[in-house]
Amino acid sequence: MVEKPATREQAARFLTQATFGPTDADVDRVMAIGYSAWIDEQLAKPSASHRASWQAADAAIKATNPTGSAGQDQVLESFWKQALTGEDQLRQRFVYALSQIFVISMQDSSVADNPRAVAAWLDMLAERSQGNYRDLLEAVSRHPLMGMYLSHM
Repeated sequence: MVEKPATREQAARFLTQATFGPTDADVDRVMAIGYSAWIDEQLAKPSASHRASWQAADAAIKATNPTGSAGQDQVLESFWKQALTGEDQLRQRFVYALSQIFVISMQDSSVADNPRAVAAWLDMLAERSQGNYRDLLEAVSRHPLMGMYLSHM
């Protein structure tokens, strides 16, 4: 038996918790296929790459200014673009939640000076968000950016 929301309000409430904001189309989809099927559908979608997005922004900046490069802003732009308009909304919620638990701070200069690594960090969280917790902890603890943030390098 597929559990479906009884009202549009229930579907919207669910999507408010599972995405960065439901659209009418999202509500219609959950109403049609139910909660579990929507989750399965979300987890089957390909993950957006923040690193690829950052590298594209870096290339565009260098094309207009050979001495310029992408920085923290382009990492944040990539994240928020995916969070607000990406197809893999649920995964991006996972990434956001995990980034609040496994913290690297761009206020730290060793992290701030490596925006491509920050983008790769977000990609790692997305990749490991659906696996087991032990593998996630290992990936977090072995990621070079965490080593830099915690001064282990």
